[in-house]
Amino acid sequence: MGNYHYYVSIISILTFESFRLLLYTCFQSPYALAFLDTTDDLWTILNTIVDIIFLIDIFVNFHSAYYDKEFEMIDDRKTIVRGYLYSWFFIDLLSIVPFD
Repeated sequence: MGNYHYYVSIISILTFESFRLLLYTCFQSPYALAFLDTTDDLWTILNTIVDIIFLIDIFVNFHSAYYDKEFEMIDDRKTIVRGYLYSWFFIDLLSIVPFD
């Protein structure tokens, strides 16, 4: 039971940080396209770090149990993977693909 709360805390922190990084990306990307030199190494490194964190989030989503519409916990690995593949996976994957 003690480990459960530890993992929930880590996932909660990752979710909050992913949300903050998503907000950063929503504002930084248009600003960078309009005003910044895209060949600057600092922005490339920073955006790579953000992409790696989003990749970690994809990995966590493939391994995290969730509650369905009937509020029953889904912890079967195949069901989790299938549910994620048919919901947010492709959107998450497109968010980390570099289009430069």
